[in-house]
Amino acid sequence: MESESPDSPVPSDQDPSDTEMESESPDSPVPTDIAQQVPEITTEELAEVGIAPASVPVAPAGSVVISVRVGGDRAADTGTQAVNMNNAQATGVAGVTLYLGAPGRKYSADDGTVTDAIFTPFPYSWAKCVSDADGDCNFIVPVKAAGTTPAVDESGMVVNRKPWVGMSPSAQPAITTPGWHMPATSVFSNNVNVSTPIAAASFTYLFQVNTVVVAGSTYKSLDNTFPFLKDGNGDATNFDPLMPYATQPGTTVSGGRFMVVRDNPSLKYTPNCALKVAVVLDLSSSMAPGEVTQAKAAIDGMVNNLTGKNTQLGVFSFNRVSPAVQANGSYATNYPGPYSVTTPAQAATFKNLYSTWTAPLSATANYNASTNWDHALTTVANSGVTYDVVVLITDGAPTTLTANPVGTWGLALSGYLPNTRALEAGVFSANLVKSKGTRIVPFYVDDLTASNAAVKFSVTNNIRNVSGPTQNSDFYNVSDFSGLSTYLNNFAQTCAFSTLNAQINVNKRIQDADGSNERVASGWVLGAATTATAGTVTTTPTATTQVTPASGKVTWTAAFGTSASRASVAISETQQPGYEFVSGSCTITPVSGAVRTVPISGAAGVTLTGIAPQDTVDCTFVNKPPTPAKINVTKRIQDTDGTNERVASGWTLGAATTATTGTVTASPTATTQVTPATGKVTWTAAFGTPASRASVAISETQQAGWVFVSGTCTITPVTGSPRTVTLPNAAGATLTAIAPGDTVDCIFVNKPAAPVTGSVLWEKVNGSKHLAGSSWKLTGPGASGTVRTIDDCTNAPCSGPDTDSRAGYFDVTGLTQGSYTLVEVKAPAGYVLDTTPHSFTIGTTPPAVLNWDLGPIQNEQQLVPGIPLTGGIGRDHLLIAGGGFLLAALALAAVFWRRARNTSGLGRRSPQD
Repeated sequence: MESESPDSPVPSDQDPSDTEMESESPDSPVPTDIAQQVPEITTEELAEVGIAPASVPVAPAGSVVISVRVGGDRAADTGTQAVNMNNAQATGVAGVTLYLGAPGRKYSADDGTVTDAIFTPFPYSWAKCVSDADGDCNFIVPVKAAGTTPAVDESGMVVNRKPWVGMSPSAQPAITTPGWHMPATSVFSNNVNVSTPIAAASFTYLFQVNTVVVAGSTYKSLDNTFPFLKDGNGDATNFDPLMPYATQPGTTVSGGRFMVVRDNPSLKYTPNCALKVAVVLDLSSSMAPGEVTQAKAAIDGMVNNLTGKNTQLGVFSFNRVSPAVQANGSYATNYPGPYSVTTPAQAATFKNLYSTWTAPLSATANYNASTNWDHALTTVANSGVTYDVVVLITDGAPTTLTANPVGTWGLALSGYLPNTRALEAGVFSANLVKSKGTRIVPFYVDDLTASNAAVKFSVTNNIRNVSGPTQNSDFYNVSDFSGLSTYLNNFAQTCAFSTLNAQINVNKRIQDADGSNERVASGWVLGAATTATAGTVTTTPTATTQVTPASGKVTWTAAFGTSASRASVAISETQQPGYEFVSGSCTITPVSGAVRTVPISGAAGVTLTGIAPQDTVDCTFVNKPPTPAKINVTKRIQDTDGTNERVASGWTLGAATTATTGTVTASPTATTQVTPATGKVTWTAAFGTPASRASVAISETQQAGWVFVSGTCTITPVTGSPRTVTLPNAAGATLTAIAPGDTVDCIFVNKPAAPVTGSVLWEKVNGSKHLAGSSWKLTGPGASGTVRTIDDCTNAPCSGPDTDSRAGYFDVTGLTQGSYTLVEVKAPAGYVLDTTPHSFTIGTTPPAVLNWDLGPIQNEQQLVPGIPLTGGIGRDHLLIAGGGFLLAALALAAVFWRRARNTSGLGRRSPQD
């Protein structure tokens, strides 16, 4: 590790605005899976889906544009030193999904297991973008006035926010362009030799828009004047507090290109190890003279084990530049070759090429002590030789980048501490090497087992970013240089450059209960137990099970003893409670010949046979929680006569769910619901395991004035025949053995109870004489009720409302409950019309009664005047008034008489009364 400058100044303060952002979280909850999947597409299809070169857009009114360039393969540096400092030139990468969000720290165990969230994307449409063919990812962000709450939501963010740009580990895939993957989460950790290491020093790779945004502006990560993780080119007060090396100015400065990592190319088996191999040796001054001697001896051992084979070798050195500056200030010489080592003489000649190499004795003004992965790997890529594999031997993390002009000096940004720009440039150069089909296999030499766990995780992730994700295949960790010989000897003896290895990948994916939203899953135990069936095989790791990380994938390497060796591999998963197996399959891709696919029928998995060197095995298990049962209860009503059946709102229906086996959770938790306009209410029952079962008590609350007609429940299982249960009444029934995935459809049918009606009797009389020929108007129930015209029926059978055929007798039946008014509208011939209203109420609650008898209603015979009404106005009025008083008195007497009869409980008269 590079720690040659212990006296480097350490600032004691931090930028308050950055510190605030460090603990910031989104203003609204973020779903577990906040990112939508981007359909996988090929490079040729990118333009068809809108990923094409485009100018950075102009910020619309009330918005800002944040433009981030995604960097891929290293390109030649151009321009001045300042440009090189800010931008390690790299080609753009299309199809990369980035997000704006809030940062967070995380600590990871030695094995790289993530224990805390490291980046929380904002779950808003403006916070996501996909890079175009130039590699530009352009966010168009609405901005709001300072002090607006919430500070961040779908409508935008406040102007005093400084958002971060990152990738979402939960978004699958994050990169749709084939051959690329996300960088490992940790960039740097505290130097092993620093006296006070940072305990939780593993951090995600993020860009921060390190300034307050202004509406109408465009911010580009490539602008030298705009700080994306930049600290003012040495300004110790403006650094990123999330980066663990922020105690030294310059360490957190990004080059302005968001790095992504090329997949490490696989190597095909070649007889007699006929490969071109480049050895790249770190000669930074952290390498003690004895360690340099041990490293060269380890390379000698590797060459000895390759002697007699068809391997061709090249050898390169580096510290601040490549070739490296040596102890005497001279430059070593790189030997790209390639040199054959088929004979012992050829091997001796090759070993002599690097035999005198030394590391610088100490730091100098030209930073000879620093570590420049960028220039070392670029030198290999530009050597004119296309190698099959690069063996990178290093004890440090990158502290320096570029060389301008090439071979004269490297640019050290922060003394001798690792820094963001140096890593980015190193990754871009590694991508350039890989773009030629060259596999990079680093051997990182340091005793990390005794170090801070976060240091180990961070260092190995830096190595992953220039090679690949799998330890002991893509990269190796060696505790000290004395042990390097063993690694390189084994590497050469088994020709592990081209590998007699098979790679076994097992992927875990889960779905929502309805089978949607398929995604990778961490925390699942997957298995691959490898057994040799011919020759020998050794697997790495040796454990037959692994727990899936955030990527959802675990990998084993099966190293075969010879090209004729074969193995079987038992693939399995450990089923988690609350999940059920959905599907699975394994694809075996050989070096040559047909690809074969083997289905997986359950969590117990499958045993794959005939696995050979260079085979790639990709297996996937898909699980989901048991499908909830769905319980629908519908309310339907009919008219009184059983017709016009329809749904009904406002009825209370019940479904009380109880677990009978395992666990079950009903949603909503209330056991009753009131029907909406659709007449249907629904519950879901989520089961703890596929074997869980439940009972459901179905019921309804009967409404007054209604009667139960019928009820049924149909239970439809995922497989098998439906079954029907009869609901005998409103109390319903209890349905048993309800299982995951069942659909329960219940219906209650009601109709109004048969109406209770009443009647009214009255008689039309003059004294004791019954009078025929009167007509009446009956209004009700209520003043706006039906108006019936009732004529006196005098001949049977009666066809009108009056059912009594006797003259002067009236009997009207079938009156629904309510108030009525009866008025005579036509008097019998020769009699005076009685316009007095007669009111009564049909009902069961006194003073209302069902059957009324209004009794005799008198009519007075018209009088023939004995004295003509010619006595003058005053006399005529007296006569008329006198008659009026008499009639009123008779009418009042009749009312009292009728009330007396009703009160006394007189019933309906028969026609003979």
